[in-house]
Amino acid sequence: MRPPAFFNLLICAGIALVLLPDCAKDAEGFWARTPFASSPQPGGLNDAELLPAPDLRELREHLALLEARLPQGSVPSWEILTEAARLSFILGEVEDRGEREAHYKRGQGYSETLIRMEPARVEGHYWLALNTAGLAEVGGARRALGLVPVIIRELETAASIDETYDRAGPHRVLGRIYCKAPCWPLSVGDIEKSLRHLLTAVRLAPENSTNHLYLAETLVQLGKSAEARRELEIVMQPTCRAIFPRNIEEDHDDAILLLKRCR
Repeated sequence: MRPPAFFNLLICAGIALVLLPDCAKDAEGFWARTPFASSPQPGGLNDAELLPAPDLRELREHLALLEARLPQGSVPSWEILTEAARLSFILGEVEDRGEREAHYKRGQGYSETLIRMEPARVEGHYWLALNTAGLAEVGGARRALGLVPVIIRELETAASIDETYDRAGPHRVLGRIYCKAPCWPLSVGDIEKSLRHLLTAVRLAPENSTNHLYLAETLVQLGKSAEARRELEIVMQPTCRAIFPRNIEEDHDDAILLLKRCR
């Protein structure tokens, strides 16, 4: 799963807090692609499957069916809560702008319930981080900066429980945050931390093209063009892929653009 699109807002916020208070009002996020999570699902989705893009109507129907299975007056299963939190996040990414915040809040609620029930499970912490990041995106640059500590805390907890979840998702998202956020004192940006997390993501899930792509971008920022080129070449290999065909194509497109900066 790619991290939500609030990181461009963080970049804008870093400028906005110093120069232009309203510069980030309508900033577009960098994460316009939103696959299903690659983690195991109650419906039996295989992590290795290559899936077609999600259909919005099917997503809504699937979530409604899950919500109908939530027992009234009794404790729901962690599997149902996980899937409801995950689908709420995905709907927040693909719905019309006016509907997105409600989905993220719903996913946040399911995640928090799951954490209360099963604090030692990775799923609640991970999906709370991603739904909170979605809320940060729709809330604008200033909200994004304020929510970053919460997102980082939940991702670090998720990584401490199961760092392989969602193809090394906790490390991938943390690496992206530290790459894209403004540096201290405005926010938490730290390119060396980004490098450490993304190297770990690549080590844990070397088949995931997005891990290599994000690592390459961090390497470019560090001036390590030769190493970045090697990562981008891996992105282009047929054995390296994302969950959906369109995500592979987009990773390839991003890799080609980044290769031009490595020459």
